[in-house]
Amino acid sequence: MPAALAVDAPVPSAKADPSVLNVVGDGGRTSFFVALENKADLTAARKQRTHAKAATAAYEALKSHAESSQKSLTSFLDKEKAGHKDRWIANAVQVTGDRDLVDEPAARSDVKSIVEAKTFELDDIETSGAGVTRTRTSSSGDAAGTAPEWGITDVKADQDWEQYQDRGEGIVIANIDTGVQHNHPDLVKQYRGNDGDGTFTNDYNFYDATGNRATSSTPCDNNGHGTHTTGTMVGKNGIGVAPNAKWTAAKGCGTSECAEEGLPAAGRWVLAPTDRNGQNPRPDLAPNHRQQLLGQHGRDRPLLPGRLDAWNAAGIFEAFAAGNEGNGVTCSTTDAPGAMASSYGVGAHDSAGRIARFSGFGPSRIDGSAEPNITAPGVNVRSTWPGSPYNTEDGTSMATPHVAGAVVLLWSAAPR
Repeated sequence: MPAALAVDAPVPSAKADPSVLNVVGDGGRTSFFVALENKADLTAARKQRTHAKAATAAYEALKSHAESSQKSLTSFLDKEKAGHKDRWIANAVQVTGDRDLVDEPAARSDVKSIVEAKTFELDDIETSGAGVTRTRTSSSGDAAGTAPEWGITDVKADQDWEQYQDRGEGIVIANIDTGVQHNHPDLVKQYRGNDGDGTFTNDYNFYDATGNRATSSTPCDNNGHGTHTTGTMVGKNGIGVAPNAKWTAAKGCGTSECAEEGLPAAGRWVLAPTDRNGQNPRPDLAPNHRQQLLGQHGRDRPLLPGRLDAWNAAGIFEAFAAGNEGNGVTCSTTDAPGAMASSYGVGAHDSAGRIARFSGFGPSRIDGSAEPNITAPGVNVRSTWPGSPYNTEDGTSMATPHVAGAVVLLWSAAPR
């Protein structure tokens, strides 16, 4: 016969993630998000006829709804002298506390779930073995400058350039990744913060959400991943799909990992860009398109759907890598967010059109949906790299910017 529970023993709440309960159950403290049930009404944002108005309407609706719906919860936390950070894009409150600060919010009818604030590793890049090069050569052996990379011709971007004289003009993309080397020769002209006179305005164009360089005046990339993916989207000299589009970036990841609190900050910045200190938001400067290359190893992150709804209502198309956990045999190896029905997930294929062995495979292990939605060039992809050379990499992270760039070309040819 099972032992009886002590009278005063707290009953674990179904709303609380087991990883949170495991820590606080032994008397520990941890950082977690309290996600609320109610969602903002984004109908008005979806009806706007311009991108700037849609983004502004979405921001105002989300911000106003979060302030009103979180008031009761934050009043309780203030009474308990518990520090908290209020998150408007997914209507959640970040708290650091013990078992009591988990149990009491979990008992509230306005609380949907409680999840741990975790740190995620960047998707492993399947290194191609070609390595870093200082120059890029064409198929004929000439110096870099004209011949498109194989991925560019595979998605037929070069045909679009010639037939429609369309290279992404008028469209702004944002990359949530490890940052970008803004002055790489193939990227500097397309940086929205380039003033054209040798100076740069980084406010509203680059934001470091990792907390390490939040007041930095210079965009950085201490990994290479973000510079590589940005190059495939907008790089000059045959590197990028949409070489005349503008780019912005939110650095949501450090050298090899991404903090859960940094990613929502980057997501908020994309919808309502701020100055370098995270102040004075300007949703009218939101990009048209964003991509995020983080795979979260199949975990169903309760805060992600709220962010996706917000970006979609604002007219921001998002693309996500399907992850590199595939083995060519096993199904359901896609990673979130690219494994979620509400996102656009991207797998990888090689120059012969074969699905890459490492590419995450469907159906989704999160919700059973048919993910990924598409594959794109993700094997032996050469692009920009910090220090101003080029690097060749494999991965669904390399495939995703090809799709992002293709969408930019479509939107440039038929602007909203």
